[in-house]
This record gives sequence, C-alpha cells and structure tokens, in this order.
Amino acid sequence: MTFTTRMRRLTTIATLAALLAVAVGTASCSSTNSATASTASASTSQIPSSAFHDTTGVTSNSISVANVSTLSLGGLFMGALVGTEAYFDMVNASGGVNGRKINVNSTNDDFTGEGNKAGVQNAVDNDFALVGGFSAQDNYGGEVLAENPGMPEVTVTVNPASDASVKLSVVLAAHAPPSRL
Repeated sequence: MTFTTRMRRLTTIATLAALLAVAVGTASCSSTNSATASTASASTSQIPSSAFHDTTGVTSNSISVANVSTLSLGGLFMGALVGTEAYFDMVNASGGVNGRKINVNSTNDDFTGEGNKAGVQNAVDNDFALVGGFSAQDNYGGEVLAENPGMPEVTVTVNPASDASVKLSVVLAAHAPPSRL
C-alpha cells in the first residue's frame, strides 16, 4: 500500500469519525436532550459545561470546514483542496451529515507563514474543523492550534517544527467536547 493510499484512508477515517461526532454532539445540545448534555458535562468534570454548546461552524443545515493550503506557486498543493472538496461533494451527494451540507472554506497561505497563521486563525474563529490542508508553512498555523487545542484538525504535517502542535491537535480533537465535534 502506497503512502498516498494510506494517508487518503487515514484522512477519510478521521474525517468520518469527526463528522459522526458532529451528529452525536449536536443532538446532545438540543433542547430536547439538554439532560444528556448536563449528564455528559457532569461526567467529564474537566470540560466546562459551556463547551457542550460551542457550535462554531455548525448550523441547522450546514457544517463549515476549512482547508488551509499553499495554492500559489503554480498550484503547489492544489491536490489537497481538490481532494477535500471532492470528498465532501460525495458526502453531500449522500445527504450530508445528519442532513447538514458540508461547506469547504479554502485559504491560500501564499507560501507564507503569516498567510498560514491568518488562515488557521480564521478557521478557528469561523469553522468547525480544519480538514485536508497541506502547507510547507504549517508551523505558523501550529502556533494558533496550540493556543486552541479544541479545534479538530485532520491534515498532513509538512514542517517538522509544527509536528508536535499538530499531533497535540489531532489527539485533543479525538477527545474534544461533542459540541466541537
């Protein structure tokens, strides 16, 4: 099995797990299931109850995800965005996630650290998760993720300097409150 095939499968599995958690987490925040959210927050005392109601990037009919990639330099990592969009087009064609359409918001970091950092910060402020990004400047966005460990991220790390913050982000995303997932 090639590295590309393994990465594609890993990304698909991680994305599906995160999106499944969206459906479950959003249901636990509804008014009909408020007791479930209270029970969940009581059983996980280290997570504040307000975390179960964070719906950044999630509406009743859509889920926004971000892709921060280097798209300049002749479309250097354009495949990351194209693949991400193609995957979510397939998900949307099958009815989305719990009836919600997945929207991909793309940011070109222009092969600059500041562009990557700004794109990741915009994603933290406006989107549910970072998905499928590919940038040689990802250590700058890694700084933002280290400050926002609840932000789910499923991307490839290119710059070894950002490896620790990205691994931390992926691990925490797997254990993030249901509202964020």
